[in-house]
Amino acid sequence: MDGEGIFGVVLVIGFVALFAVIFFFAIRAERRLYQRLQALANERGWRFEKTRRVIGTTRHRAKGFTLASQSAGEDWRLDVSRRFSTGGSSRGGKKGRARQRPGKEVGQRTTTPGRAEFRAAEPVLAGGLAVFAPAGTAGAGGLAQSEAAASMLGVFDNKIGKTVLGHFLGADMGEHIGQLQAFPAPEGSGLTVMATADPSLWFDIAAIGEALNRWQPASGKAERPQLAIGEAGLRLFLNREVTDPETVASFIALGQELQQKAMLPR
Repeated sequence: MDGEGIFGVVLVIGFVALFAVIFFFAIRAERRLYQRLQALANERGWRFEKTRRVIGTTRHRAKGFTLASQSAGEDWRLDVSRRFSTGGSSRGGKKGRARQRPGKEVGQRTTTPGRAEFRAAEPVLAGGLAVFAPAGTAGAGGLAQSEAAASMLGVFDNKIGKTVLGHFLGADMGEHIGQLQAFPAPEGSGLTVMATADPSLWFDIAAIGEALNRWQPASGKAERPQLAIGEAGLRLFLNREVTDPETVASFIALGQELQQKAMLPR
């Protein structure tokens, strides 16, 4: 074997070894993460379970986990879908170019940041839905944004739209999301408020805004959660994964706090 052949073999072996090392440490880090989450669950008396679910038509099985209460009188669960990437190919030119070139295969990779969702059976809004989300603009500008969003969602206020949204969001949201209207939020709440009827009749909107604005992850990118309350109860969600135990615990605590504070006293 000549020098170039030997160099090629060594290069291939080096790449294989590097991949094996990366894979080994990734597996070990994931094992340690789940051990820490299991320890958190044991400490708090929660149930912990690793999960996998199929994403769309890609047959990609996204990793995740569930934490749930095991205490009498409590009915909540946290579902976390892990960050994942999917790859594929299409006919076209070089990667990043929109121009199509027959005969060329282009790999395409999409990354999803994951999702965390806390659900609880109480409180409920019978026959309706209310959504509290971060406002991009304060004051009248924020209300205009929520009015525009409500107008767009109105296209789903029909049988087909409700069926489609019910498949992705759940029947409790799919049934009512096309009927959402924009409502003004209290000054300084930092919220966009949409509901099927005046939410100030049932909800302490200022308390909801204060709780959502106060929450911060223990590490990573700061992002404000969104809250929805409807016929199936309370749903608090974040459009990215949460994995470190401290952030997981604080997100659950936020959900439990909103269970107590979201509704006005009766």
